[in-house]
Amino acid sequence: MTVTFLSIEVGRGDTNGTADGDPAGDAGDFDFELGTVKPDPETGLLSKRFFVSPRIIVSHVEDVIAAGGTPFLRFCQERIQSLCIWEEDFQPGTYIQVNSEHANELGLTPFQDRFAVPFTSQFAVWGEIQEIDDPFPSSGSTIDHGFSFGGLGDDVATFEGDSLTKGTKVKVFTQADDQESYRLDVTVQVTIE
Repeated sequence: MTVTFLSIEVGRGDTNGTADGDPAGDAGDFDFELGTVKPDPETGLLSKRFFVSPRIIVSHVEDVIAAGGTPFLRFCQERIQSLCIWEEDFQPGTYIQVNSEHANELGLTPFQDRFAVPFTSQFAVWGEIQEIDDPFPSSGSTIDHGFSFGGLGDDVATFEGDSLTKGTKVKVFTQADDQESYRLDVTVQVTIE
């Protein structure tokens, strides 16, 4: 079994400057954890694990740079840019900026979780994403928008071991449009081998 979070898309292709949760000209600042709930091979109980977060992405970027590659995220000097890493003194790599007016999709394909699922068990994908205002320590942080999806209570996100068949399934989790100024899609691929 391989679970890959393919992307987080802010604004769903909308170039409206407020579709990222911040005013026009200012990128949204995103903190997130994406992962799986799956059987623990030692205890047999279900355990929640995240394998995609800004910190993990920053670690990956540093590894890519060390290997002589080109990172897909950059550190930015201005808040209006997109796909940037924002750092705080006490929490490096905590936020990633996504700007609906520019690059509004954060690709996540380097991050995968591979595991086996017993016939009598189950697993689920899950995630929590927050758009933070303002992420800088001098002004304090507040959660502007939040989006939680998946988990074992979600029929779309839960897979039963006895009904798994080989193939690839792509699922899109969409934040409810309760606020017109903010839209978010998370695309997940589940490959069963």
